[in-house]
Amino acid sequence: MNNTLTETLQGVKLGKPFPWVFCNGKRYTRITRSFERAKRKAGIEDFHFHDLQQPLPPGLVMKGVDLVTVKEV
Repeated sequence: MNNTLTETLQGVKLGKPFPWVFCNGKRYTRITRSFERAKRKAGIEDFHFHDLQQPLPPGLVMKGVDLVTVKEV
């Protein structure tokens, strides 16, 4: 988590009016529909939610970022 997100989340007053940080009046339990809608709007095909988790560390290392920084990210 970066500093901006940390500060934003620390400023959230939980329980007023909803107990969840990211909500639309109800608790999010799955993001499948939102992810699929975003892909469709962006014209992205053959891309899965789990594709997001792996490319960052190897990509940073290939660009010469040191491993301690990669670990922190």
